[in-house]
Amino acid sequence: MFVMVKVILFDLGNVMISYRPNEYFRYLSKATGTPFQKVLKLLNNPGKRMELGSMHASQFDNAVSSKFGSEVMDWATYFARHAHVKPEVMRFAKELGRKGYVIGCLSNVDKPSYDYMMKNLDLSVFKRKFASFKIGARKPDMRIYRYAIRKLKVKPSEIVFLDDMKANVIGARKAGIKAVHFTNLKDARKKVYSYLC
Repeated sequence: MFVMVKVILFDLGNVMISYRPNEYFRYLSKATGTPFQKVLKLLNNPGKRMELGSMHASQFDNAVSSKFGSEVMDWATYFARHAHVKPEVMRFAKELGRKGYVIGCLSNVDKPSYDYMMKNLDLSVFKRKFASFKIGARKPDMRIYRYAIRKLKVKPSEIVFLDDMKANVIGARKAGIKAVHFTNLKDARKKVYSYLC
């Protein structure tokens, strides 16, 4: 039986925004000559803690300074220089919005990144926004998908979700959502439209 899609959700990092998870930690590794895994270990994998809302930006900045010194670029400056909207993906989202679908985002994201993007990048296409730090759960945890489904007041099968992380796609599918593994826009576009026809 065909189910009408009502909502299309985009991941932010590496889908709508040209910023990959762990990019700042890779910068720290290169800038200080510290192996990447050691950077994560020294900082006790702060990305996940920030995305869950259990670590504040000031705590993170203090941890970076104490481990790597004050000469490295702080996280906020680095993010501001490197996070940009992907224009071709934004055009696709707006195209879908003009067709009457509710466009939103569902992202593992920390508060400072989210606040920066909402203030400085044109993301007005997103009528519904779901951020892990607000929910207290990260993809692929079922709780984040169930939260979005509940707030959207639609059936899981009425949602299409695009994410670049395979584990997050699998998690969404387990929740009953039509999920697309985003590797490039051309293929993602075909898959999304296959769910809409």
